[in-house]
Amino acid sequence: MLGIRVAKVSQPWLLNFIREEYAQVPRDLNVKVPPESTGLILERLEADELWSFVGKKKNQVWVWLALDAMTRQVIAIHAGGRSEQDAKAFWAEVPEPYRSGCDVYTDEWDAYKGAIPQEAHFAVKKSQGKQVLLKGLTVFCDRG
Repeated sequence: MLGIRVAKVSQPWLLNFIREEYAQVPRDLNVKVPPESTGLILERLEADELWSFVGKKKNQVWVWLALDAMTRQVIAIHAGGRSEQDAKAFWAEVPEPYRSGCDVYTDEWDAYKGAIPQEAHFAVKKSQGKQVLLKGLTVFCDRG
């Protein structure tokens, strides 16, 4: 909360500001084909969730992220709980070309099994996967 004190704004104002800014973000997160690509090449999607809190640690919020493994671009995000319902809401945020055109690597969190089609989903043990760090987020992936 140091940032709130330094900026001299209230927590409700800050949360409202974040909500308004988030509402303006395009649903496709401006997903773009890499300039060196001759077309949309979809091979692997990596997904993971992390938690944070709002105000107090008992107010947990889970942030679900999906990254294109080739471009490292965030292609979907969902904030909510850690339930199967949230996993389904997260999967609905993934753009259609990714949902039907690539393999999806996650950790072994059960909620993914109810949301991602079995033929595309590869749950990897954290101890067996490659770790990809993205600003503090650890995404575990790899089939090989």
